[in-house]
Amino acid sequence: MTTDQFNSAMETVLEWGPERMKTDDERLAVRCPGMSPKERAEAIRVCGQVTSRAYEYAAKAKSGGTHLVIKALRKEWPGLSSENASRAVSQAMYYHWRETGE
Repeated sequence: MTTDQFNSAMETVLEWGPERMKTDDERLAVRCPGMSPKERAEAIRVCGQVTSRAYEYAAKAKSGGTHLVIKALRKEWPGLSSENASRAVSQAMYYHWRETGE
């Protein structure tokens, strides 16, 4: 998976709104028509790892460590763009708040 494909997959996984009515795979197939179904599945799996890790760091991010969390995500996944790392952290903080009230 190329860096561009990885970031396109992250953008797909992080989308909100009516686009979510379609599966991540369907939307990624449109964004990256050259990827095979197996490649798309792997990209979506890796993106799930990124968003899960962002959620693990959510409490730290909410206590003022957002830039450190973004840096940690980008260290673990060097191809992850700053924008996608920031969006993953923002969504993780939202879900953490929604689930914990904190």
